[in-house]
Amino acid sequence: MTISQNLYCRKRKAVSHVFAKKKDLPLLEHVTLPRTGALDVVMKILGPDSDQAECDKIERIVDMTVAYPGGRPLDLQTIVFGWREPCHTHVHYRSWSIKDLPRNPEDLFQWMVRLYQEKEAMLDAYYKTGKFPHTMFSDSSSTENEPRSIHQDPLRFVLLHMFYLVSSYMFFRILSTVSAVMF
Repeated sequence: MTISQNLYCRKRKAVSHVFAKKKDLPLLEHVTLPRTGALDVVMKILGPDSDQAECDKIERIVDMTVAYPGGRPLDLQTIVFGWREPCHTHVHYRSWSIKDLPRNPEDLFQWMVRLYQEKEAMLDAYYKTGKFPHTMFSDSSSTENEPRSIHQDPLRFVLLHMFYLVSSYMFFRILSTVSAVMF
């Protein structure tokens, strides 16, 4: 973990702990308390009670929990330059029908706090045992799949970067030629 990431995570955790103490909420170590302002807006505009046409409303909410080995998240430099050894990063998805979620903002916040407590328990179990407990909070209202490994092909990685660089250069050349002709 880079120094800036470490400081950022500690800062977020400290703010989360202050908010939790103020609101008598649980102190979480592996996640921070949810910020639900954006979800309130989404529910108001695209939720089941919105004025949108039925085809424009969202149907599901997807939660994603990411677990990194040793609790060391990947940063952009590590991903781009491949500085770390290959590792298994666990990405756990759960999905709920929007119709099953609370409509009241306070009830929705409490639902999210419970969800984040579950995320905390999953991450805590993973960091203690080394095995991600993907079925820990299975219920009939969420949909889950068995874990599967996704392996990155280094050749594909290089080819995609080369394609990006070449296409960016070609686009730049075309754009500069067109602008020179126009002006």
